[in-house]
Amino acid sequence: MDQAPAGLAARMRAVLQPLDDRYTAATEVDEAGRLASLFRNSHSWWWKRVPVAGDITEELEGAG
Repeated sequence: MDQAPAGLAARMRAVLQPLDDRYTAATEVDEAGRLASLFRNSHSWWWKRVPVAGDITEELEGAG
């Protein structure tokens, strides 16, 4: 979005921000690095978060 024209970037943020907020509310930072092998070359913040509840959380806790 940083390289998009200002108007387009604003429209993209308007669509994406609520989704990012929802994802952030449903996840927490992966302090234990349980997903590190999946994002080792990624700088995207969402790869460094894990769900706070549910099946995936239980599987991650069992693997760690």
